[in-house]
Amino acid sequence: MATLVPGPALYVRASEFIYFVYLDEFGHIGPYCGRKARKHNESPVFGLAGMVLPEQQVRPFASYFLKMKEKPFHTEIIQSGKMSAKWEKKGTSFIRPNPMKKYVEARRKVLRILRKIGQCNGHVFYYGREKFRDRDDLNPIGLYTTCFAHALRRLDRFSTRLGENFVVVVDQHSARKELWECAVKTMYGNQPCRALASPPI
Repeated sequence: MATLVPGPALYVRASEFIYFVYLDEFGHIGPYCGRKARKHNESPVFGLAGMVLPEQQVRPFASYFLKMKEKPFHTEIIQSGKMSAKWEKKGTSFIRPNPMKKYVEARRKVLRILRKIGQCNGHVFYYGREKFRDRDDLNPIGLYTTCFAHALRRLDRFSTRLGENFVVVVDQHSARKELWECAVKTMYGNQPCRALASPPI
């Protein structure tokens, strides 16, 4: 499964610029045996998701996001002793079905952020794969690099359609060497991603 969820200006040709793509993992990288299994019961899917922003909208969106983060989590940020730009709360701690039903304001904020991405002529992106069930021999790095390569190819097709280049920003990862090699192969291989301006940052 893969999709780009368009903002309002998907088909409007902008002046030449670079898209910045921010990607993070969703699901779980390990094996999956079922929800009721004693172990390997985390998630039947794994993938990458994030947002695509035109370069001139990166700073305005970052400022907006910082303000949206500071208000509901003000107490936790103060208690952490960190500056708000460095403080992080995992989305899995509150972006789940039950908490989202319970905490209406959190749901509103997520919807506002998604709306803001569209207003910035940005887009939401995800690519995921369903894992084989009841397999203990799942190769996590293989799964990650496969998803990563497919995500890059879809982003390349999107950027090529608009006639723009893109760069990818990802979290630090224990398999960063493998991911970097995967990105380089995807950039320069038999079917190169020509709109990918550089290996991931």
